[in-house]
Amino acid sequence: MKNRLAFYAVAYGFWGFSILLGLLAGMIVRETVIFALISSDADRYVIHLGTQLITVVLGLVLLVVIVILENRYRVGLAKGRSRGYFLRFFGATLLVMAVTHLWYVAVAWGLGTLDTFRLTAGLVEVVVGSLSLQLARRSFPR
Repeated sequence: MKNRLAFYAVAYGFWGFSILLGLLAGMIVRETVIFALISSDADRYVIHLGTQLITVVLGLVLLVVIVILENRYRVGLAKGRSRGYFLRFFGATLLVMAVTHLWYVAVAWGLGTLDTFRLTAGLVEVVVGSLSLQLARRSFPR
């Protein structure tokens, strides 16, 4: 019985961390889209519409990802693949965050400023995300 409890604790631990990581990625994407809209001299109604749409779309995407990952992690643990699934999700999410941070840097650069924090974060996310995907590919082949 203890083994089964540990089994579910690991699966739902991966799942909980993935939810938090997905929320963080969604907030970064939303912030960058809003920054790009504001920087583009768009009408305030377009900015408001864009803000609302990106929030709804990101919420729906996160909901679908949460449902899929719960099943993947729970079933994957029985097959010994849960760590591979987690590493793939972790790496892919970090790469999405990296692209978003670098997009923010590009928009800020166009406005004449350099955001070194986001530039550094984007570069670190590229490296760690790529390493995570490579580790998942080598250690846990499909």
